[in-house]
Amino acid sequence: RSNTSHNLPANLRGGSRVPDQVKISPSSMQDALGCPRCLVVAHRHGIQSENFMPWVGNFAAWEEKHFVGKNIADEVPGAPSWTVTSKGSKTIRSAPLPLAGVRDEYILAGRYDLLAEDEQGNTYIVDCKTASMAEDKADRYRMQLSAYARIFEDPHPEDGREPIKIAGIGLLIHHPQGFLRAPESERGSYDHIFHLKSHFLPVDRDDAALLAQAKRIAQTLERDGYPELNPGCAECQREAFGAGKTPSV
Repeated sequence: RSNTSHNLPANLRGGSRVPDQVKISPSSMQDALGCPRCLVVAHRHGIQSENFMPWVGNFAAWEEKHFVGKNIADEVPGAPSWTVTSKGSKTIRSAPLPLAGVRDEYILAGRYDLLAEDEQGNTYIVDCKTASMAEDKADRYRMQLSAYARIFEDPHPEDGREPIKIAGIGLLIHHPQGFLRAPESERGSYDHIFHLKSHFLPVDRDDAALLAQAKRIAQTLERDGYPELNPGCAECQREAFGAGKTPSV
C-alpha cells in the first residue's frame, strides 16, 4: 500500500487491485472543492497554487514556541484556563476514513498547532490564526479543527500513537494592529514592535460534515478525466490563457 498525495497507477497483486492511501490535509478541507479542477490537478500532478507567504511560517513557529507551558488565560483575556502542553512538530495521520463507495483509502494527515490541558486533565486542540476581523469566523475553521480531533482520537495504526480523547477545540486569533518603534533601550536587538490584538474563539466540532466533505473530495478525485476550467478560479484562467483559450471575464 502506498501513502501518496498523487494518483498513482493501481498496484496489482494476483490480479486484484491494492488501494492507494490518499492523504487529505485538514487545512485544505474547507475550501478543497472551491475549484474541483485545481484539486484534481494538484492531486494527480503535485501542482499547487503559489499562495504561501514565507514570513507566515516563521511567525507561526515563534507563536507556538511562546505558548508552550503557558496558561492561555494568562496570555489572552477571556480565554479558557488551559495550559499548553505541546506544539506540533511533525505530520500525524488518522486511520483510514469510513467512506463507503470509494475506490481508495483516504486518511487525514497534518501538523496541529497546540495541544492543551485543563486542571482535570482533559485535552484540547488550539489552532493559531493571524487574521483580519473579517476572517474571524468559527465556521471557516470548523472542519480543519474537527479533522485534527479525529487524527488524535483515531490514529493511523502505523504511527504508534495511542488514541487521545479531545474534549474541545478552539482558535487563538491574532489581529495585526500595526508597527511601533522599539524602545530605545531595546534597539540593539530589534528596531520595531509588531502589535497584535488577540482573543480566543471556541469552535464546535462537526464530524458528520467532515466525513461528508471527505467523501465529496474522494469522489471528485476518482472521477475519470478532469473537471472543466472554472471561470471563477484565477489558476484556471491562467491555464486557459496558456492553452490559447479566451479566459472568462
